Amino acid sequence: MKLGFFTRPLHPLDKNWRTCLNEDREAIILADKLGYSEAYIGEHLSDKAENITSCIAFIASLAYETKTIRLRTGTVNIPNLHPVHIAGQVAMIDNMLNGRFNFGISPGGLI
Repeated sequence: MKLGFFTRPLHPLDKNWRTCLNEDREAIILADKLGYSEAYIGEHLSDKAENITSCIAFIASLAYETKTIRLRTGTVNIPNLHPVHIAGQVAMIDNMLNGRFNFGISPGGLI
């Protein structure tokens, strides 16, 4: 059986944003050390409780901190960015992760 990890992430509104981001990173680094096969990272631009505004930037912060876990975008909200911008970011992160990247998209529910 393979285990996966999904960070939505949902945090208390009064919690420090940097603390939340650091805790989310630490959770995925720990999941990698524990042998989890994959981690999904969601993004939201306008939800105060879900404070990862760019799952690609967040994944980039994990590229050299993790060794075997596949990192996946929970979804990239396509209407928020130009397709060329998204393609460039996805190509770069895919190379940084040496094949441990999966790209998921969505129409976006929150703006």
